Amino acid sequence: MQKPLVTIGLVLFKAEHYLKLCLGSLLAQDYPNVEILIRDQSPNGEAYDYIVSALKIVLRTRDLKRFRINRQAAQKALRIAPDRRAELVQKITQVLKGAKFVTQAYNSSSHPAEFLSSQAVGFDALVEFGSKRVAPYSDKTILDELQRHGLYRKHARYASGAPIQLAVISALRAGATDGLVCDLGSKLTRLG
Repeated sequence: MQKPLVTIGLVLFKAEHYLKLCLGSLLAQDYPNVEILIRDQSPNGEAYDYIVSALKIVLRTRDLKRFRINRQAAQKALRIAPDRRAELVQKITQVLKGAKFVTQAYNSSSHPAEFLSSQAVGFDALVEFGSKRVAPYSDKTILDELQRHGLYRKHARYASGAPIQLAVISALRAGATDGLVCDLGSKLTRLG
């Protein structure tokens, strides 16, 4: 037999601090048939923001119609401008570093003991260029070598002149990658 429904009602007005103190207890109770109703009377709905983050609520786009939310309006509201995204990434990184979750990025230069070398696995990183020249791979010289000696061969998909499409995804401020994109485009065009 199902136990009777118990409703816990909270009416809040600028009480986010108190909500933080009681929400954990409310969620930890083990009565099997309970609902928690929260009414936030605060002018900006601060408590709702905290509740959503504390409960880790995920609203999927396919659920928007069910809740009578305009999909385009919701996506526009959730979109973060590149400048704001860069600012958020920087703040999150600072918090993680401050909590000592992250110190610095791991790479083979700063932490060589954590990585296997190409010699350890018997791999020689050699690149063959169009002039039958074979040289060790170097990310610092690969474009210069390609310009000097040409491509070894084009993939069949691109032999007919079909364009190669590239995408650059960046959390940097808007326009910060414009020079990179133009430079990369001109270098790839020169390669043919």
